[in-house]
Amino acid sequence: MDVIGRLFGLDRGVVRRRGADEAVLVVPGITIGAAGRRAVLRFFDATPYDLYFVDYLFGAFLHRCSLPGAVAHLQAFIDAQELAAYPRLHVVANILGGWTFNLAQRERPLANLACAVYDRSPIQERAPAAVSGLLPASTRALFGSVVEDMAATPYPALSHPAARVGLLIEDRASLLMRVLRGPAMRMGPISFAAHDFGQRHDDAIHLPLSHDGIYTGIRSYGPALLHFLREGRFPADAVRSRYPGDPGRRWG
Repeated sequence: MDVIGRLFGLDRGVVRRRGADEAVLVVPGITIGAAGRRAVLRFFDATPYDLYFVDYLFGAFLHRCSLPGAVAHLQAFIDAQELAAYPRLHVVANILGGWTFNLAQRERPLANLACAVYDRSPIQERAPAAVSGLLPASTRALFGSVVEDMAATPYPALSHPAARVGLLIEDRASLLMRVLRGPAMRMGPISFAAHDFGQRHDDAIHLPLSHDGIYTGIRSYGPALLHFLREGRFPADAVRSRYPGDPGRRWG
């Protein structure tokens, strides 16, 4: 597996250095896919930041296919790229990426962390429990224990005293969660309120997207994201209340 990882570059991630004083570390989630990966890289290629995109999920496969393995791989990537040396480091994390980054920060916090922006979804975050509950053997065969690990791990909030924290809240249900609506709703009421995500934050905005489009649709909310990295808050005209729910589907 180490040979396969090196062959495809999956143990290294993507690095774009421009000699900048600030860097962005992108920690994606489990569903990013090739098109989403290209869209995210293309978007950040047009920004002035040094870019680090960690293929941490594949790193998890090199480390026993587990959430602890993903955390270990992410920490190794941070160390190898010397991200602690930047005056200011910004992190953009998508759901499972948020779990992974925050767990890493509990062990070895980054003193230079300036901003952390989290993609959150009260619907999609029920996917690990729903999928592993219905199809445990298939889920384990495809992803090892990383999905079950996330389902069993309460959100590990970032408690960095200096970092500005922003939330991007998905207001739509992905195709997967439309299929799994029954099991998801049996887990209890769903809240889209920013204060119910268990994360101290400085600002939060809502996006008319599901998890299916959060990567490929980055250009639609990217300017607001970059505004947060610069100013520590989203633009004044960003949407801070929930969009109307999916027609005919009540999600809280």
